[in-house]
Amino acid sequence: MFALAGKHHKSGNFEEAARLASSVLAQRTETLGRTHPDTLQCMFSLAGTYHKLRRFDEAGQLAAEVLRARTTMLGADHPQTLFSMHNVVVTRWAAERMEGLLELSMDLVERQTRVLGAEHAETQRSMNLLHKIIDRTG
Repeated sequence: MFALAGKHHKSGNFEEAARLASSVLAQRTETLGRTHPDTLQCMFSLAGTYHKLRRFDEAGQLAAEVLRARTTMLGADHPQTLFSMHNVVVTRWAAERMEGLLELSMDLVERQTRVLGAEHAETQRSMNLLHKIIDRTG
């Protein structure tokens, strides 16, 4: 069912993708636990779907939960943790939650540059967003 949610997401049917992913998340949470990697991946995906639906509060809560869990389990500099951190930044930017966003974004870019390299696509995406945040916050 998780794969089906992904297909709906890719086809732009975000409501159905959210419905299916939410159901999978509930099942995985019950059977595997809230911090199991498969549960976290489902949470991560559902946060992305909520973002597409402009349901930023829900997206932000899930993204933050995934970031906390991955930081604890994998460490602050693990690539999956950094990708989760990027999603928190993107969600906060989209929701126009600017408080502390510049510092978080700068920390992300510094970590990605050190871990992934300055030329890595993920680092470049985060750098581009950081420039937008700087332009907006002055």
